[in-house]
Amino acid sequence: MRENKKTLKKLLPWGIMLTMLMTGCSDSDATEETRTDIFEAQTAIAYSSGEDGEWSYGNQRKEFPLTDACYARIASTIIADKSKDVDTEVTVTYRFTGVENCTIQLSDGKASEVKTSDDDTVEFTRVLYAQDEDEAAEDFAIFRYTTSSEASVVLEVIYDDFVAEKFDDRNTMYFTADGTALAIGTH
Repeated sequence: MRENKKTLKKLLPWGIMLTMLMTGCSDSDATEETRTDIFEAQTAIAYSSGEDGEWSYGNQRKEFPLTDACYARIASTIIADKSKDVDTEVTVTYRFTGVENCTIQLSDGKASEVKTSDDDTVEFTRVLYAQDEDEAAEDFAIFRYTTSSEASVVLEVIYDDFVAEKFDDRNTMYFTADGTALAIGTH
Protein backbone atom coordinates (compact mmCIF):
# COMPACT_ATOMS: atom_id res chain seq x y z
CA MET A 1 0.00 0.00 0.00
CA ARG A 2 2.82 2.31 0.91
CA GLU A 3 4.46 1.64 -2.46
CA ASN A 4 1.19 2.58 -4.27
CA LYS A 5 1.09 5.91 -2.42
CA LYS A 6 4.68 6.68 -3.44
CA THR A 7 3.91 5.87 -7.08
CA LEU A 8 0.74 7.97 -6.93
CA LYS A 9 2.66 10.90 -5.43
CA LYS A 10 5.22 10.68 -8.24
CA LEU A 11 2.63 10.38 -11.05
CA LEU A 12 0.12 12.94 -9.75
CA PRO A 13 2.18 16.06 -10.61
CA TRP A 14 2.87 14.63 -14.07
CA GLY A 15 -0.84 13.94 -14.56
CA ILE A 16 -1.75 17.49 -13.55
CA MET A 17 0.86 18.99 -15.89
CA LEU A 18 -0.29 16.75 -18.74
CA THR A 19 -3.92 17.77 -18.14
CA MET A 20 -2.96 21.44 -18.17
CA LEU A 21 -1.04 21.02 -21.41
CA MET A 22 -3.91 19.15 -23.07
CA THR A 23 -6.61 21.69 -22.09
CA GLY A 24 -4.39 24.74 -22.45
CA CYS A 25 -4.97 28.27 -21.28
CA SER A 26 -5.55 30.25 -24.46
CA ASP A 27 -7.11 33.47 -25.64
CA SER A 28 -10.70 32.88 -26.78
CA ASP A 29 -10.08 34.90 -29.98
CA ALA A 30 -7.16 32.69 -30.96
CA THR A 31 -9.21 29.51 -30.80
CA GLU A 32 -12.32 30.93 -32.43
CA GLU A 33 -13.19 29.08 -35.63
CA THR A 34 -13.34 30.94 -38.93
CA ARG A 35 -16.66 32.72 -38.95
CA THR A 36 -18.83 32.68 -42.04
CA ASP A 37 -21.98 34.42 -43.20
CA ILE A 38 -21.68 37.33 -40.77
CA PHE A 39 -22.31 40.23 -43.17
CA GLU A 40 -25.14 41.32 -45.40
CA ALA A 41 -24.25 42.52 -48.88
CA GLN A 42 -26.31 44.79 -51.10
CA THR A 43 -25.47 44.68 -54.80
CA ALA A 44 -26.79 46.89 -57.60
CA ILE A 45 -25.80 46.23 -61.21
CA ALA A 46 -26.67 48.81 -63.87
CA TYR A 47 -25.72 49.11 -67.54
CA SER A 48 -25.17 51.90 -70.03
CA SER A 49 -24.07 52.24 -73.64
CA GLY A 50 -23.49 55.07 -76.12
CA GLU A 51 -27.13 55.39 -77.10
CA ASP A 52 -28.46 55.68 -73.56
CA GLY A 53 -29.57 59.20 -72.64
CA GLU A 54 -26.26 60.94 -71.97
CA TRP A 55 -24.69 57.80 -70.53
CA SER A 56 -27.19 57.20 -67.78
CA TYR A 57 -27.23 53.79 -66.08
CA GLY A 58 -30.24 51.52 -65.78
CA ASN A 59 -30.96 47.95 -64.78
CA GLN A 60 -33.73 47.09 -67.28
CA ARG A 61 -31.74 46.86 -70.50
CA LYS A 62 -29.92 43.60 -71.31
CA GLU A 63 -29.31 43.80 -75.09
CA PHE A 64 -26.69 46.06 -76.63
CA PRO A 65 -25.55 46.68 -80.22
CA LEU A 66 -22.11 45.47 -81.29
CA THR A 67 -21.14 48.97 -82.39
CA ASP A 68 -21.36 50.48 -78.89
CA ALA A 69 -19.15 49.94 -75.90
CA CYS A 70 -21.21 48.89 -72.92
CA TYR A 71 -20.51 49.76 -69.31
CA ALA A 72 -21.54 47.78 -66.22
CA ARG A 73 -21.64 49.67 -62.93
CA ILE A 74 -21.47 47.29 -59.97
CA ALA A 75 -22.18 48.87 -56.59
CA SER A 76 -21.74 46.93 -53.35
CA THR A 77 -22.42 47.74 -49.73
CA ILE A 78 -21.25 45.44 -46.92
CA ILE A 79 -23.22 45.82 -43.69
CA ALA A 80 -21.87 44.63 -40.33
CA ASP A 81 -24.33 43.17 -37.85
CA LYS A 82 -22.16 43.97 -34.85
CA SER A 83 -20.03 47.03 -34.32
CA LYS A 84 -17.01 44.88 -33.49
CA ASP A 85 -17.07 43.63 -37.10
CA VAL A 86 -16.85 47.13 -38.62
CA ASP A 87 -13.87 47.55 -40.98
CA THR A 88 -13.55 43.79 -41.52
CA GLU A 89 -12.21 43.11 -45.02
CA VAL A 90 -14.54 41.31 -47.42
CA THR A 91 -13.22 40.17 -50.80
CA VAL A 92 -15.54 40.40 -53.78
CA THR A 93 -14.88 38.67 -57.11
CA TYR A 94 -16.29 39.89 -60.40
CA ARG A 95 -16.36 36.95 -62.82
CA PHE A 96 -17.15 37.48 -66.51
CA THR A 97 -17.85 34.28 -68.49
CA GLY A 98 -18.36 34.10 -72.25
CA VAL A 99 -15.65 36.65 -73.04
CA GLU A 100 -13.74 34.75 -75.71
CA ASN A 101 -14.85 37.36 -78.30
CA CYS A 102 -15.16 40.27 -75.85
CA THR A 103 -12.78 42.62 -74.12
CA ILE A 104 -13.55 43.45 -70.49
CA GLN A 105 -11.64 46.33 -68.91
CA LEU A 106 -11.85 48.11 -65.58
CA SER A 107 -13.03 51.60 -66.45
CA ASP A 108 -13.51 53.18 -63.01
CA GLY A 109 -12.96 52.12 -59.40
CA LYS A 110 -10.35 49.80 -57.95
CA ALA A 111 -9.99 46.09 -58.69
CA SER A 112 -7.18 43.72 -59.61
CA GLU A 113 -7.38 41.34 -62.55
CA VAL A 114 -6.83 37.69 -61.62
CA LYS A 115 -5.43 35.32 -64.23
CA THR A 116 -7.64 32.30 -64.89
CA SER A 117 -6.89 29.09 -66.76
CA ASP A 118 -10.04 29.53 -68.87
CA ASP A 119 -9.73 31.81 -71.94
CA ASP A 120 -13.49 32.33 -71.81
CA THR A 121 -13.40 33.78 -68.26
CA VAL A 122 -12.00 37.02 -66.85
CA GLU A 123 -11.94 37.75 -63.10
CA PHE A 124 -11.26 40.81 -61.01
CA THR A 125 -11.13 41.03 -57.20
CA ARG A 126 -11.22 43.84 -54.72
CA VAL A 127 -11.49 44.35 -50.99
CA LEU A 128 -14.47 46.11 -49.43
CA TYR A 129 -14.89 47.04 -45.75
CA ALA A 130 -17.93 46.23 -43.64
CA GLN A 131 -19.69 49.20 -42.04
CA ASP A 132 -22.53 49.80 -39.60
CA GLU A 133 -25.86 50.05 -41.39
CA ASP A 134 -26.17 53.75 -40.55
CA GLU A 135 -22.75 54.54 -42.01
CA ALA A 136 -22.55 52.06 -44.87
CA ALA A 137 -22.12 53.57 -48.32
CA GLU A 138 -21.95 51.86 -51.68
CA ASP A 139 -18.57 51.26 -53.23
CA PHE A 140 -18.53 50.73 -56.99
CA ALA A 141 -16.50 49.56 -59.95
CA ILE A 142 -17.31 50.16 -63.61
CA PHE A 143 -16.32 47.70 -66.32
CA ARG A 144 -16.25 48.38 -70.08
CA TYR A 145 -17.32 45.65 -72.51
CA THR A 146 -16.49 45.70 -76.23
CA THR A 147 -17.08 42.98 -78.80
CA SER A 148 -17.11 42.56 -82.57
CA SER A 149 -19.41 39.53 -82.76
CA GLU A 150 -22.72 38.44 -81.28
CA ALA A 151 -22.18 37.12 -77.78
CA SER A 152 -23.65 36.74 -74.34
CA VAL A 153 -21.56 37.54 -71.29
CA VAL A 154 -22.44 36.35 -67.79
CA LEU A 155 -21.39 38.61 -64.93
CA GLU A 156 -21.21 37.07 -61.45
CA VAL A 157 -20.58 39.05 -58.26
CA ILE A 158 -19.24 36.60 -55.65
CA TYR A 159 -18.49 37.54 -52.05
CA ASP A 160 -16.08 35.64 -49.78
CA ASP A 161 -17.09 33.36 -46.89
CA PHE A 162 -17.96 36.28 -44.61
CA VAL A 163 -21.08 36.90 -46.73
CA ALA A 164 -23.83 34.32 -47.28
CA GLU A 165 -24.04 32.93 -50.80
CA LYS A 166 -27.59 34.24 -51.14
CA PHE A 167 -26.11 37.75 -51.52
CA ASP A 168 -24.05 36.80 -54.60
CA ASP A 169 -25.49 38.12 -57.87
CA ARG A 170 -25.57 37.07 -61.53
CA ASN A 171 -26.57 38.91 -64.72
CA THR A 172 -26.30 38.18 -68.44
CA MET A 173 -25.75 40.77 -71.17
CA TYR A 174 -26.36 40.16 -74.87
CA PHE A 175 -24.50 41.79 -77.75
CA THR A 176 -26.27 41.68 -81.11
CA ALA A 177 -26.01 43.34 -84.51
CA ASP A 178 -28.99 45.60 -83.83
CA GLY A 179 -29.16 45.62 -80.03
CA THR A 180 -32.12 43.23 -79.76
CA ALA A 181 -32.31 39.71 -78.34
CA LEU A 182 -29.97 37.07 -79.77
CA ALA A 183 -31.38 34.41 -82.02
CA ILE A 184 -32.39 31.21 -80.21
CA GLY A 185 -29.50 28.81 -79.80
CA THR A 186 -26.70 31.37 -79.95
CA HIS A 187 -26.24 31.81 -76.23
